[in-house]
Amino acid sequence: MSFKIYADIDHAVYKATADISKYSAETGQKIRAAVEHGCEAIKSDAIRAAPGGPTGNLKAGITMDMSMRGAYGVIKSTAQHSHLVEFGTGV
Repeated sequence: MSFKIYADIDHAVYKATADISKYSAETGQKIRAAVEHGCEAIKSDAIRAAPGGPTGNLKAGITMDMSMRGAYGVIKSTAQHSHLVEFGTGV
């Protein structure tokens, strides 16, 4: 099971980072580095905010993947119970 969280970013920012191949290699690398730095910060915050259970699987399962084409990253949790912690059980 996976969940996607989309950031509400300005359309101009999206256009600037969606296809970094239109920039010079140096500029593309700088854009990618800035986005990766931001994603790392979000990942760190998610790990810090996650409750520390007895197994540590929730915190350990929070990972980040960077796109190879565009300048965007995905922060996700691979722990099977992530959705229960995020959204509750309704009980």
